[in-house]
Amino acid sequence: MGHNSVVKPELNPYSPGAGSRPPELAGRGEILKSCEVALARTARGAAPRGLLLTGLRGVGKTVLLNVIRDEAAAAIFMVDLIEAPEGSPLAPLIIPSLRKTLLRMSVQSTGFWSLPCRCSMSS
Repeated sequence: MGHNSVVKPELNPYSPGAGSRPPELAGRGEILKSCEVALARTARGAAPRGLLLTGLRGVGKTVLLNVIRDEAAAAIFMVDLIEAPEGSPLAPLIIPSLRKTLLRMSVQSTGFWSLPCRCSMSS
């Protein structure tokens, strides 16, 4: 293809798709390696460094988050992605996710649902 050639939009595998994964995550190896190291350190109990993904709309931040989430889940971590619109209070966004995660942890540790109940005894 010459420098004046234009890829037809229907043939371009790298067109934005709201989090849909392209056939190749080109140029993302360093970020994925950093996440792999962070997951391994966390699994050993060490504190990982934080990672902040930034970029313009459509560059693949959501795709990377989905890949990282899948790798973390495969490595026995409980993961949930929360979208936090700018200016929104954080607590109402994370409380349902934390509740769901705590319930999953409870099920995994006990092997069954252990729901709180109130019992009263009369004599």
